[in-house]
Amino acid sequence: MIAHRHILLVAACASLGACVSGPSEALTHGDSARPFSQTRGERLLIALHAAESAERAGAEADLLAALEAIEALGARPGTAADLADLERWRAAVAERRIPMRGRTLGPAYRSGRLAPGQVMAMEQTFLGGEAARVAISSRGEQALGMRVFDGSSKSVCSQVASSASCRWLPLFTQRHRIELENPGRAPVEYYLAFE
Repeated sequence: MIAHRHILLVAACASLGACVSGPSEALTHGDSARPFSQTRGERLLIALHAAESAERAGAEADLLAALEAIEALGARPGTAADLADLERWRAAVAERRIPMRGRTLGPAYRSGRLAPGQVMAMEQTFLGGEAARVAISSRGEQALGMRVFDGSSKSVCSQVASSASCRWLPLFTQRHRIELENPGRAPVEYYLAFE
């Protein structure tokens, strides 16, 4: 079964026109080793392997991240067995999936209000290898704190200002946690934009 899957993965890579001939960098599953030059096909292979590993380990959060990466790449299963795997993965994380806006769904914005000392957190998914940006602006001159963390809880950006912007290049398609905080003594209304 595993050998069959690897043949299918190689075939999927070839159909995407993304295979690399000759000696090339080994595909890795860790995001610290992921080169910026990976093709869509290579990212797809990594996501498929990650989904299989997460399913075996019962790691729902990792399975969800891998599934979102597969879907963001626009890959379609080529066989009934592949479709069955995809549907099983979707069913396993169905309760964890929530409607999201963010880079994978295009630019979006939202408005809100934070009470003094209030912290609000949300998750958004951004595509690997594509510039991501989150910007915030308060209505008025009141400062807001904004922190962005990647899927490994590593800080991507931290700012306190009435108008701030974070821009970075995610290595993987993954969920990011965005935290907003009102450090002042008065309520703050804001707009938050995702690209």
